[in-house]
Amino acid sequence: MTHESATGHRAQLVDWLSIHSQLHRASGRNTDWPYGSIEELVLSLGRWGLPTPLPTGRARGPERKCYANASSYAEIHDLTYVEGYALTYVGFVCAHAWCVDGDGRVHDPTWRDDVGVAYLGIPFSAGYTRAFTEKFGSACLLHDAHLDEFRILREGLAADATVPIGTRAS
Repeated sequence: MTHESATGHRAQLVDWLSIHSQLHRASGRNTDWPYGSIEELVLSLGRWGLPTPLPTGRARGPERKCYANASSYAEIHDLTYVEGYALTYVGFVCAHAWCVDGDGRVHDPTWRDDVGVAYLGIPFSAGYTRAFTEKFGSACLLHDAHLDEFRILREGLAADATVPIGTRAS
């Protein structure tokens, strides 16, 4: 992928997230919260992952199970669990989970290598991910925010909840 196409894909993903974030704010709900939506949170705190092929010999999990796939893959391969949004090669934006290594390279244990062209998400610390999973039985930290009464939007994230891997979106 060329630098120009990567930049264009990132811009497309940011535009989509910005529009949805503005729509949530315009609804008049949650106006006193630091983040009015998951999209706004990801735009504010998210980091870019570098789309790369999954290393040879590593198995993918079942389709449509990205949160469970990424959670177990992160533990097995000592990687960082990430949740956010990804842009597919056909221009569809999807709530998604994946893993990153220390250099911010994406390990997507759900999608084929050619599906995701831009990844923007929040890399979560292993401790935060483990605590959430133990409490709620799921590693879907952002997109199941209702399980924790939207605390992540009402209060933001503790400093030890995230890992500084990848380039900041904002």
